[in-house]
Amino acid sequence: TCTHTHAHAHIHMHMHTYTCTCTHTHTHAHIHIHMHTYTYTCTHTHIHAHINIYMHICIYKYTRKYICTYTHM
Repeated sequence: TCTHTHAHAHIHMHMHTYTCTCTHTHTHAHIHIHMHTYTYTCTHTHIHAHINIYMHICIYKYTRKYICTYTHM
């Protein structure tokens, strides 16, 4: 499940905060930290279509679950 909070600080400035709780089925339990780079294409009908680059850190728990939080401004 992912929750998306969208706040307008300015008509041309957007804050996007994603918080995802994911279940990971990775068999390598000794790996606890992963870094990923995602490229999202967001379309705002009142502004324009643009490409956002997100970076987030996934910290693995021993419960095989991790929380991904990445913010774009």
